[in-house]
Amino acid sequence: MRIQFNCRKCGKLLKANREDAGRKAKCTGCGAVLTIPTPRPRGP
Repeated sequence: MRIQFNCRKCGKLLKANREDAGRKAKCTGCGAVLTIPTPRPRGP
């Protein structure tokens, strides 16, 4: 399953694999280096 999150600098929607959570990635929009967030648990 994929994680969706926005770049903190430019707001571009980014997608990453769940197993990449916590790793560094480069935004494909602006080039900012970000940490892929840990997915939040889903509610009931």
